[in-house]
Amino acid sequence: MFTLFWLFVAVILLLLEIGHPGLFYCLSFSLGAFCAAFASYLDVSPVMSVLFFLFASGWCWILLARLVRRMGPSSIKNNIYRLEGQSGYVIREIAPERFGQVKVGGEIWSARSQGMQQLSEGTLVTVVRSKGAHLIVVPK
Repeated sequence: MFTLFWLFVAVILLLLEIGHPGLFYCLSFSLGAFCAAFASYLDVSPVMSVLFFLFASGWCWILLARLVRRMGPSSIKNNIYRLEGQSGYVIREIAPERFGQVKVGGEIWSARSQGMQQLSEGTLVTVVRSKGAHLIVVPK
Protein backbone atom coordinates (compact mmCIF):
# COMPACT_ATOMS: atom_id res chain seq x y z
CA MET A 1 0.00 0.00 0.00
CA PHE A 2 2.68 2.53 1.01
CA THR A 3 4.89 1.34 -1.85
CA LEU A 4 2.35 2.60 -4.37
CA PHE A 5 2.02 5.88 -2.49
CA TRP A 6 5.78 6.49 -2.61
CA LEU A 7 5.96 5.50 -6.29
CA PHE A 8 3.15 7.94 -7.05
CA VAL A 9 4.97 10.72 -5.15
CA ALA A 10 8.25 9.89 -6.92
CA VAL A 11 6.66 9.99 -10.38
CA ILE A 12 4.82 13.25 -9.68
CA LEU A 13 8.04 14.87 -8.46
CA LEU A 14 9.93 13.53 -11.48
CA LEU A 15 7.28 14.97 -13.82
CA LEU A 16 7.56 18.31 -12.04
CA GLU A 17 11.31 18.21 -12.57
CA ILE A 18 10.91 17.40 -16.25
CA GLY A 19 8.41 20.24 -16.57
CA HIS A 20 10.87 22.73 -15.08
CA PRO A 21 14.28 21.73 -16.47
CA GLY A 22 17.42 23.21 -15.02
CA LEU A 23 16.13 23.79 -11.50
CA PHE A 24 16.81 20.33 -9.99
CA TYR A 25 14.63 21.10 -6.97
CA CYS A 26 12.30 18.14 -7.36
CA LEU A 27 14.92 15.63 -8.54
CA SER A 28 16.39 15.08 -5.07
CA PHE A 29 12.98 14.55 -3.54
CA SER A 30 11.96 12.24 -6.38
CA LEU A 31 15.01 10.06 -5.76
CA GLY A 32 14.22 10.11 -2.05
CA ALA A 33 10.67 8.96 -2.77
CA PHE A 34 11.99 6.10 -4.91
CA CYS A 35 14.21 5.05 -1.99
CA ALA A 36 11.22 5.24 0.36
CA ALA A 37 9.21 3.10 -2.09
CA PHE A 38 11.97 0.50 -2.08
CA ALA A 39 12.09 0.55 1.73
CA SER A 40 8.32 0.23 1.88
CA TYR A 41 8.51 -2.70 -0.54
CA LEU A 42 10.86 -4.40 1.96
CA ASP A 43 8.05 -4.11 4.55
CA VAL A 44 9.49 -1.48 6.86
CA SER A 45 7.12 0.60 8.95
CA PRO A 46 5.61 3.79 7.48
CA VAL A 47 7.67 5.87 9.92
CA MET A 48 10.86 4.20 8.66
CA SER A 49 9.87 4.83 5.03
CA VAL A 50 9.41 8.54 5.84
CA LEU A 51 12.88 8.52 7.44
CA PHE A 52 14.29 6.83 4.33
CA PHE A 53 12.64 9.54 2.22
CA LEU A 54 14.09 12.37 4.32
CA PHE A 55 17.55 10.80 4.57
CA ALA A 56 17.84 9.94 0.86
CA SER A 57 16.43 13.32 -0.22
CA GLY A 58 18.93 15.11 2.01
CA TRP A 59 21.87 13.16 0.64
CA CYS A 60 20.73 13.67 -2.94
CA TRP A 61 20.33 17.39 -2.26
CA ILE A 62 23.87 17.62 -0.83
CA LEU A 63 25.39 15.67 -3.73
CA LEU A 64 23.53 17.76 -6.27
CA ALA A 65 24.60 21.00 -4.58
CA ARG A 66 28.25 19.89 -4.69
CA LEU A 67 27.92 18.94 -8.34
CA VAL A 68 26.38 22.28 -9.27
CA ARG A 69 28.98 24.17 -7.24
CA ARG A 70 31.80 22.23 -8.93
CA MET A 71 30.42 23.04 -12.39
CA GLY A 72 30.01 26.69 -11.48
CA PRO A 73 27.99 29.22 -13.43
CA SER A 74 31.10 31.05 -14.63
CA SER A 75 32.41 28.01 -16.52
CA ILE A 76 29.56 28.12 -19.04
CA LYS A 77 29.19 31.09 -21.36
CA ASN A 78 25.72 31.60 -22.72
CA ASN A 79 23.40 34.27 -24.01
CA ILE A 80 25.10 37.65 -24.35
CA TYR A 81 28.32 36.51 -22.61
CA ARG A 82 29.15 34.13 -25.45
CA LEU A 83 29.80 37.16 -27.67
CA GLU A 84 32.85 38.34 -25.71
CA GLY A 85 35.93 38.17 -27.94
CA GLN A 86 33.93 37.81 -31.15
CA SER A 87 34.27 40.16 -34.11
CA GLY A 88 31.62 42.16 -35.89
CA TYR A 89 31.07 45.46 -37.62
CA VAL A 90 29.26 48.72 -36.94
CA ILE A 91 25.96 49.11 -38.78
CA ARG A 92 24.86 52.36 -37.08
CA GLU A 93 27.45 54.91 -36.00
CA ILE A 94 28.55 54.80 -32.36
CA ALA A 95 28.99 58.29 -30.90
CA PRO A 96 30.57 59.18 -27.54
CA GLU A 97 27.23 60.03 -25.93
CA ARG A 98 24.96 57.75 -27.95
CA PHE A 99 24.49 54.04 -28.54
CA GLY A 100 25.07 52.62 -31.96
CA GLN A 101 24.49 49.17 -33.38
CA VAL A 102 26.83 46.36 -34.31
CA LYS A 103 26.28 43.08 -36.09
CA VAL A 104 27.99 40.16 -34.37
CA GLY A 105 27.41 36.53 -35.34
CA GLY A 106 24.44 37.44 -37.54
CA GLU A 107 22.66 39.29 -34.72
CA ILE A 108 22.23 43.04 -34.26
CA TRP A 109 23.12 44.48 -30.85
CA SER A 110 23.15 47.93 -29.26
CA ALA A 111 26.70 48.92 -28.52
CA ARG A 112 29.03 51.55 -27.11
CA SER A 113 32.71 51.88 -27.71
CA GLN A 114 35.19 51.41 -24.93
CA GLY A 115 36.71 54.80 -24.12
CA MET A 116 33.68 56.60 -25.62
CA GLN A 117 35.29 57.02 -29.04
CA GLN A 118 33.35 57.55 -32.22
CA LEU A 119 33.09 54.59 -34.61
CA SER A 120 31.65 55.03 -38.08
CA GLU A 121 29.54 52.54 -40.02
CA GLY A 122 31.48 49.61 -41.44
CA THR A 123 34.23 49.73 -38.78
CA LEU A 124 35.37 46.25 -37.73
CA VAL A 125 35.09 45.78 -33.96
CA THR A 126 35.76 43.21 -31.28
CA VAL A 127 33.40 42.69 -28.35
CA VAL A 128 35.22 43.36 -25.07
CA ARG A 129 32.35 42.73 -22.65
CA SER A 130 28.65 43.14 -22.18
CA LYS A 131 26.90 45.60 -19.90
CA GLY A 132 23.22 45.00 -19.37
CA ALA A 133 21.72 44.32 -22.79
CA HIS A 134 24.36 46.10 -24.85
CA LEU A 135 27.92 45.37 -25.90
CA ILE A 136 31.13 47.27 -25.25
CA VAL A 137 33.33 47.13 -28.35
CA VAL A 138 36.78 48.29 -29.49
CA PRO A 139 37.91 48.86 -33.07
CA LYS A 140 39.95 46.07 -34.58
